[in-house]
Amino acid sequence: MGEACQPKFIDVVWTHDFEAEPIRLLSQLDCERYEVRKLEFFRDGRVGYADDHRSAMGTELGKLPVPQLAEINSDFQFSARVIESTLFERLWTQHTSVQVNELVVGLNSWVIQDGNYDDFQVGASYKLALEFNGSAVVPYSTHVMQCERKHASVYNVIAKVIFATPKVWVIDFGVKVYCKARPPRFVRSGDWVKGEIWIGVDPFFYKERSNQTPGMPDLFVDWSVTRIQLATTPWIEDVSGGKKLRMRDTEHESWTDRASTDAWTDDGGGADYLLSLSR
Repeated sequence: MGEACQPKFIDVVWTHDFEAEPIRLLSQLDCERYEVRKLEFFRDGRVGYADDHRSAMGTELGKLPVPQLAEINSDFQFSARVIESTLFERLWTQHTSVQVNELVVGLNSWVIQDGNYDDFQVGASYKLALEFNGSAVVPYSTHVMQCERKHASVYNVIAKVIFATPKVWVIDFGVKVYCKARPPRFVRSGDWVKGEIWIGVDPFFYKERSNQTPGMPDLFVDWSVTRIQLATTPWIEDVSGGKKLRMRDTEHESWTDRASTDAWTDDGGGADYLLSLSR
């Protein structure tokens, strides 16, 4: 066995209106990598992240109002001139995090047909976890959550990775959602990502399996269904790959409102739905 790794630290000054009392933040360099933290605020609105050369100034985070010490430290969690990076990150997350209270998510009829759920009803409430699919997400340096709907159940998000294993990972953009797949090679817990994702109702992977994974966050949320839409987008056959593939004609996307799902009957049992959720 080799010697235990000894973490190293660098000091960066967090400048705020109380110029006489700057907060010095310890940012850890662990055995594997330097963990970038939100460290330095400048009075002109720029914000910097620490690196081996002290800081890189003027990142996109500077577009936000610079928080005052009293805002970050509202419950007086610290009083010393030195604050550990883990505590600062928790306080900063509390200050900047958002909660998404409305989402439009996808649902295919097979999820109901498999016996995982009864048909959904408008006006009813359900305890649900949500999944996502987003193979095109990339690392991102701006540590502020964002969620913007593009169409159907597809969103542009800026999210924090809060859990990651070789088989499943979880991001938080105001709602915690999981992906049952190997994460991109660059992803580690604590990283931030940006990209386009599809969001859907957990078929059964989380509620029957992944929720028992050690360290897995609780993803269940009480959601009310405020609207149900049935896909009426025409089906087409794609033969470009040498095989017939039945798919939706996305250039003519259309949806019809329904009071409930009817998974065994709608669209011959192959229906796609959108559920509008509120909490």
